[in-house]
Amino acid sequence: MCHDLGTSSILWKKVSRTDVDFRARDSQKVILRSSWVRTTIIIQKMSVDATKRPLKMPIRYQNYAEEHEIFELVGNMMESLLLNRPADPLNYLISYLEGDNRRKVTVAVLGPPGAGKTCIAQQLAHITGVPIVSKLAQLQNNDPRYRYGYILDGVAESAEDVIALQEAGCILDYVIYLHGPEELLRARQKDKWTDQTTGTVYHPVFNWPADELVANKLVKIPEKPFADEFASHQVKKDRVLQTYGHILHKINADQPLADVKKIASEIVSQRPMSKARVVTKALLLGATGSGKRLVAERLHRNWGMVPIDLKLLIEQEKLNKTRIGQEILRNDGVVTKRALEYILKDRLEREDAVMNGWVIYSYPVECIYDLGEAMASTNIMPNRTVVFQLSENSIVERLANRMVDSLTGREYHALYNPATAENIRNRLVKREMDDSVSVKKRVNSFNNQLADILDVLNDTDPQMINADQDQNVVYQLVESKLAKPLPSKSFDGYAE
Repeated sequence: MCHDLGTSSILWKKVSRTDVDFRARDSQKVILRSSWVRTTIIIQKMSVDATKRPLKMPIRYQNYAEEHEIFELVGNMMESLLLNRPADPLNYLISYLEGDNRRKVTVAVLGPPGAGKTCIAQQLAHITGVPIVSKLAQLQNNDPRYRYGYILDGVAESAEDVIALQEAGCILDYVIYLHGPEELLRARQKDKWTDQTTGTVYHPVFNWPADELVANKLVKIPEKPFADEFASHQVKKDRVLQTYGHILHKINADQPLADVKKIASEIVSQRPMSKARVVTKALLLGATGSGKRLVAERLHRNWGMVPIDLKLLIEQEKLNKTRIGQEILRNDGVVTKRALEYILKDRLEREDAVMNGWVIYSYPVECIYDLGEAMASTNIMPNRTVVFQLSENSIVERLANRMVDSLTGREYHALYNPATAENIRNRLVKREMDDSVSVKKRVNSFNNQLADILDVLNDTDPQMINADQDQNVVYQLVESKLAKPLPSKSFDGYAE
């Protein structure tokens, strides 16, 4: 039976008490009358124009599209279609999808003499599986070896080279520029050796091979005049770097070669920014007192993401005496994986979270691993995970010195925000949860579960940040981690 009330309606339905407890959420207004339930349902006005309605895509579909680079695949397919303009577009698209659509990558490694361009180019060629190009003429004969891309080793070193690349239709994805002090570069330029079988370049100081068989067959490379080549590079570099400013990545070569290789590999493995809208769903992992709440509040203000406090949601379940809340109470407050699944699914599938994204920042420390398992089993996985790293001593310093005004509830800190008025200091009390023993216990509990949950969330590429610094710096680090696309898995078959 239903009574029309314009923008709302009252629906009478006979249901069991169990059903009432299960459905009595804050999204509905449920009133018990004997065994009958009257539910007031709010009817929202929906635009007649379907293009103006909110697009609700299930979370698992969004994660799948980003993980498997669907946006990039469709974009590349349409680009190829428009460039080739086949007579039969449908069959062309079918052939395109049936073909080998491995990610294409084009990289230029630039820098002054002695910066290590060849070593980095060889490393990138190894992880991507594409060949190295050391002369522009190699790209002008449509060699099929370059269909998946190439690594330019010192090719685009002048404005003339850049123009020649553009005329040849060579569009770069990444430009890596190596730089360092002149004295270091001069020392590296001297005494170079090469393996004529593999083409690998070695230096007695920086990367001499450990294998004696390899070392014995090395051939010395004739030295080039460093001063003239370095001066010429200094004159030409500015125009080249200005041209590629939007895709330019500078790396300081004055560090161990292994570190330079790692940085360059991470840059190329990072997918270019997509124009497709990606709804960010983040999980902030960190011990108590690491600053997750402050970051989540700023993400809510700046990004519109919905902050998710699981501890608060659990308390609401218990206070409302829902079916899940009663189950938790019967278990002496222990939150099971099943309860987490229900709470997560109920909250994260609401319209505000689906449309704006969410950030989970607070959870019971004793069930962190169960949280990861619950997210995996419900297919509501985050697409970004950030781990706040902070020492136990720093956390104890932050929390054990907190005091609360028993009259106003305002929080003070003995070191960072002490109470100045004597009457306020007399009212200050320390909460049991801020006792140093209690803090250390929660920190140890988190650390013991961290490795296990990171295994569950491995596909989200968890990012570590140092949380023991200014809160503005920490927030900027988190923003940078959330804004970047997930690293590409296209080269996993080539990397070591």
